[in-house]
Amino acid sequence: MELPRSPIAGSLQEAGQLLFGLVAFAALTALCFWLDFRVVSAAFAYLILIVLLSLGLPFGPLVALSVVAVGALNYFFVPPIFSFRIDYPEDIVTLAAFLVTSLIVAGLVTRRKRVEQALQRSEAYLAEAQRISHTGSWAFDVARRHVTYSSEEHHRLFGFDPAAAAPGLDDWIDRIHPDDREMVNRTMQRTISDRRDYDWSTGSFIRMVRSSLFILSATLSSARRAISSRSWVLPPTSRSASARNI
Repeated sequence: MELPRSPIAGSLQEAGQLLFGLVAFAALTALCFWLDFRVVSAAFAYLILIVLLSLGLPFGPLVALSVVAVGALNYFFVPPIFSFRIDYPEDIVTLAAFLVTSLIVAGLVTRRKRVEQALQRSEAYLAEAQRISHTGSWAFDVARRHVTYSSEEHHRLFGFDPAAAAPGLDDWIDRIHPDDREMVNRTMQRTISDRRDYDWSTGSFIRMVRSSLFILSATLSSARRAISSRSWVLPPTSRSASARNI
């Protein structure tokens, strides 16, 4: 788990990112000026750069860069050039439209990045919780009879490589004890046909051949066209006692 950054380190990083953005804007300004771009063309090029920079920069530096870009557009591309004077109302509209658009784009991209980061943290917390509690989750597409998702711990519980892709249904069934396979297949078929939930409650175990573990509970849930399952194993101290009750 990542440790929080100190305020000084965060400020230095943002300053470095802002400096990088300024260098990029300076290079783009020189290129656009050399190519004799009109203000609209230069604004479009700046907006593309804002979008690219927003993929790696936080919102604060992007706001500062957007303001700097407006000043550069005004000074180098709005007549009279090399001056901050604006003689034509349409140029004011162009600069205002650029600023608003760049801020909206930066805000949307930043928000999306935050959502993705929050999702990644949640997935990391879930994976850690499953690892500690020996639980696994998976999803199965009924129409294609294809396992669409299997968590890392679910891979481990059934003897698969966590780094590999989701195993096929037949591979998953092969890990179940032959005496229990008919019951598992029958329950899955009832879940598909009846579109309702079926539970293997505590005390009903699915025996696994490869790892000699016992699944304490597995829940099949039919939501539209998918079936999902949650399962966990008994701790080693309880395994032998539970096995005698099967």
